[in-house]
Amino acid sequence: EAVSLVRNVEEKFGKIDILVNNFGPILVKPWEEVTSYEWELVFRANLLSSLHCTKAVLPGMRKREWGRIVNLGYSRVEQLAAFSTITPYAVAKTGLLILTRSVAASEASAGITVNMVSPGLMKGGILPESRDIPRGRLGKFKDVSRAVMFLASDEADFITGTNLIVAGGWKI
Repeated sequence: EAVSLVRNVEEKFGKIDILVNNFGPILVKPWEEVTSYEWELVFRANLLSSLHCTKAVLPGMRKREWGRIVNLGYSRVEQLAAFSTITPYAVAKTGLLILTRSVAASEASAGITVNMVSPGLMKGGILPESRDIPRGRLGKFKDVSRAVMFLASDEADFITGTNLIVAGGWKI
């Protein structure tokens, strides 16, 4: 499906130089109550969709010797923190970080950078508390989009395999 999607987008709009993998619902439920089907849904949405889209755009990026791939994670991914109510999401996003760094290592010589932007608590998100954020406020979508735009720019051509945490200092 991803190969067909990429082909259709390129036919209609032209080459794909930048891919932002930005999909992934959070299932809030105690881990022991999550069904196998729900695990699969969360994994497909948060990890496998990014894998398939990445694989689909890489041939064109390699041919042009230029590309930017930015995956969206979550701010606690590198801490390997335990979350009893979002376990499938946390596991999938940890896998996405490993995928990000693996693809970054293999594609750097082709002029392709692969990074992750990991938002913290966001305004309108599932956790509305900002008292524990040193910056004193919840994140805004523009905070995340600015980070993505930077990593997709020419100015970030020497940055690859990085997880940029956009969380206002939350949990540092």
